Amino acid sequence: MTVSNIGGEERLIILPDDYETSKTINTFTLPPPSNITSKPRIELFEDINGKLYEIRSFQFGKGPSYSHEEDLANDKYHYTKENHPIKSTFIVNTSDPTDGYVFNSSKIHFCSLYDIAFSLIGFYYRNSVSADEQDYSNSSDTGENQKSNSKTNEKFLTVRDYHDFLTDNHDKNWENISLSRLKSGLAKVSETIEEAGDVYYKITSAMITQFLLGKVSKIVENFPPSIPTLKNAPTEINQCYKVVMATNLLVSLIPRAAYHNLLTFSPTMDSGCLNPDIKASFIELENYETTNELQNAERELLMKSAMNVGLNSNGSVSLPVKKVTKKIVQNKKPKVAIGKGAIDGFFKRK
Repeated sequence: MTVSNIGGEERLIILPDDYETSKTINTFTLPPPSNITSKPRIELFEDINGKLYEIRSFQFGKGPSYSHEEDLANDKYHYTKENHPIKSTFIVNTSDPTDGYVFNSSKIHFCSLYDIAFSLIGFYYRNSVSADEQDYSNSSDTGENQKSNSKTNEKFLTVRDYHDFLTDNHDKNWENISLSRLKSGLAKVSETIEEAGDVYYKITSAMITQFLLGKVSKIVENFPPSIPTLKNAPTEINQCYKVVMATNLLVSLIPRAAYHNLLTFSPTMDSGCLNPDIKASFIELENYETTNELQNAERELLMKSAMNVGLNSNGSVSLPVKKVTKKIVQNKKPKVAIGKGAIDGFFKRK
């Protein structure tokens, strides 16, 4: 853990276990790999071992935006006059409470490993720009995004040439990425050829899709327990659900065009591919949800019918009484006119 001062802002950063605290942290930023304009640039730093980390933040004493009104009503969190959470106290030495540090902010920063391949995907689909995740439901411009990038990505380049190209044509902060780290990222999303002992790389949409399929498979195999699964659903439908959720979890890391390419992936019969069938998973889950809605409607009707069958005081079931309609048999004899009957003369006045 270290306290740094960047741009006049004092920050508390929790560093990786193997990082030497005496070393200076030189951070830099790159565009968000998803190319979503509403997202901030990501902050990175690379250690002496070539590991790349992303700095993320977490703020104590502040609830999520969707529960802000409810939190205010319940007086759950307390803020200063500037609407900032009350500052926290961080004890450095738990055995000696006097050895502590009062930090004038409730926000801390932590580090997580970052795969530079995602930034390379963002560069490849740099013309696929979205305002937010809601735009991912529109796939009308996917082909145009791929077409507009094809001319600048049709050549095989060395790692150093790619490094220069990224710095000059995408973002100047690519110069802070080491050649070894860039090489490891290119190897994941590029086709390669070797000539005269040199390896040349070319990022392609097919290699990007293969890389993302590996991520989806890994998420499915280690499905987060915090995400609820479908109840009372068949095993194959639950598997489709996991594939769909794993695919959607990548939205914050990939551009819209890459996401739509992933949605259309379906392995061929002769490929021997073990990757999940993304396209079929989305279709089968949607069909199940539609059918399940119909089943729920039928079940609701049955429940309403069952509610009409009550219980008597002795606990026996009182079934609804079936109505019986009696047939009226008409007299075949001809009707007698009023006042002409045999008994009518008896009631006549004298």
